Formats: sequence, structure tokens, C-alpha cells
Amino acid sequence: MTTSIKFPTANNGGIGDVDITFATLTNAYADNTSYAEIQSIKRSQSGYVIYSGFGFTIPTGATINSVTFEVQWKVSTAASVATMTCQIQYNGTLRGTAIVNTAEPTSDTIQNSSNSGTWTVAELNSALCQILVQLDQGGSNTDVDLLFDYVTITVDYTDNRNGTVSVSEAVSSSTSRKKGAKGSVSESVGVQISTVAKKGAKGSVSDSLVFQQSVVGKKGAIGTVAVSEAIGVSITYFADKTEHKY
Repeated sequence: MTTSIKFPTANNGGIGDVDITFATLTNAYADNTSYAEIQSIKRSQSGYVIYSGFGFTIPTGATINSVTFEVQWKVSTAASVATMTCQIQYNGTLRGTAIVNTAEPTSDTIQNSSNSGTWTVAELNSALCQILVQLDQGGSNTDVDLLFDYVTITVDYTDNRNGTVSVSEAVSSSTSRKKGAKGSVSESVGVQISTVAKKGAKGSVSDSLVFQQSVVGKKGAIGTVAVSEAIGVSITYFADKTEHKY
């Protein structure tokens, strides 16, 4: 199983009631104790931000085992009857069950949930995979700010690719020899092969193959010596061995 954790790279700028301020929203792009903020939320007001651009590159055909969203947040005061909400969504449609905090924590609090609904590979890889962060103020005359350090999405998936990569290269070259030239003519072709490991394979695989063709001219040869070579390469990677076929 593979685990991929992503931070956002974009946001909608924030939407809220009159006088609400959205500050340094890009600070939620990293876990670094620098806060994105929804500021000055007054009695019975609310404001929210939508984050996107998580940039997953999950392979087609993978099995999605779980999707977890997480936020680290706090409020500026415990006297405003504030409700903090975080939820994953796709293209504006909420998925799963929201994280809701009414305890008004004034120190950093990390919360996460894997109750995120059902997702496809294409949806998770899309820029429309989003996280909503919202603050609602209750019946208090005390203004409140929401400060949040980061939001993330974690996807656990199984890569179902079978681990076989085939490469076929056609290589053609020609070498000219001067009249009476002695010795040999050498043609070198480099081929880079990338392999994909089967599920459960350990370590990494990198194959770099070099094919060399040498042509030796006859004594006193005149004219051109031509080399034409078709090369087929198939590489299969197994958990316990690598097999090369040329």
C-alpha cells in the first residue's frame, strides 16, 4: 500500500459576512506554525475558505483504501461561542462527515477524519478535490478569529499495475569510411529503461542499457559501411529478481 500526503496550493480567497477579514491564507499550504486567518467574526456571522490544488498523481487503476483530511487550528478567544468546521469536498459538493469543534481551543489542535465518503482516482487527482474551513460565531458580542496552520489530505492506495514495462527502439545509423582506412568503426546507442515494481516489491529499480555496434572494414575497403539495427527490449521486474530480455 502507498501513502500520499498533500498540502493545498490554491484557495478561493475566502467568503464571509461584512467586515470579516481573510489574512495570509497561503500559510495553510505548509505545516510551519504560520497561520492563515479568518478575522473579526462578530455576533452570528460566519466565514469560510476553500482550499484546492492538492496535486495527487495516483496511478490509473489503483484501489483507494482510505482518504483522510486533517487541519491544525485554534481560535483567538474562548468567549465567543465559536464553531469550527472542516470538511472535504469535490467541486463544491461536501463528502463524508465534517470535523466540527465547539470547544473553542486557544492552543493548536490537530484534528482529522477518514470519514470522507467514496472517491475515484480521477477525482482525487483533479484540482476539484477541495477542503472547506469555516468559522461560525454564536450569540456573543465578543469578536473571534480563526487561526489555522495547515490543511492536508492523505490517500492510502494500492497500485495494481503488474510491474512489466516493454520498450521497443528502432535504431539506424550509417558510418562512412575513407578509402584505405584501417581499424574499426563503433556505433553506440544508449537506451534508458524505467521499470515499475510489483506490489510488495522492496527497493527501487533503475535500468540503464547501452548497446554498442562495432563494424570492422576490410583492408582497402572503399565507400560506405552501413549499420542498421532494430533493438527490442523487454524488462520484467519481480519482487525477488530482475529479468532482462534483449
